[in-house]
Amino acid sequence: MRGLVAIAGTINALVSLAIALRLYITYRQSYSEAQGHFLLFYLYFGVFYLYFATSQLVLPNDNGLLIGIFHVISYFFLYLAIGYMMSFPLIIAGRKIASQRLLLLVFIFNIIFLALRVIYFAPSQKEIINQYLYWRPIFPVWMRIVTGVFALVAGASASTLFLIQGWKQRGKNSSLCRRSLWLGAGTGMFIFASLLSFIAAPSGSFSFVALATLLVLVGLLSVARGVYYRIREA
Repeated sequence: MRGLVAIAGTINALVSLAIALRLYITYRQSYSEAQGHFLLFYLYFGVFYLYFATSQLVLPNDNGLLIGIFHVISYFFLYLAIGYMMSFPLIIAGRKIASQRLLLLVFIFNIIFLALRVIYFAPSQKEIINQYLYWRPIFPVWMRIVTGVFALVAGASASTLFLIQGWKQRGKNSSLCRRSLWLGAGTGMFIFASLLSFIAAPSGSFSFVALATLLVLVGLLSVARGVYYRIREA
């Protein structure tokens, strides 16, 4: 039995952490607060997938209780990632105080969400679908939908920012234009992944989550293309 979601999610974790490492290297040169937010998004996003997906590959495949605990922890890091992605455009716009307040609100909601996940905790459910092993997290539908809305807003705001930046740079700075378009397209894929994983499939069904995980991978690879663009040109 193959864990498609677990394997693809682990690849997502590795790509996210690789992007975070690249951003950290450039962050040490500029100490840009906006770049720091972007870096922390990919760092926490990578940790999210380590807990959510990689845990399924290393933990016993008959222990839904333990995997369920890792799933609960994973969402704490997912909301940290979402918070930094949502505050990123505000930092770019020079609205530092608004960015800090938004981060605080998301963090408070994250704590409440974690507490509710503990209250409504149930072991993850093991499913076998066409020879694919899938561990489905079990928690209230409304909590999945709310997570999807948060993720959708975060992805849409960041994607719009990059695409507008790329459009403004056309004919002026081809390198920055292409980088921005790659970043905008990549973060834009997170919008569709959020819709599929949390809103279109509020019960967490395998087919939607598997497709969303693959869309995230495509998005991450696009972002990586944008982040590493100058290195490839050199």
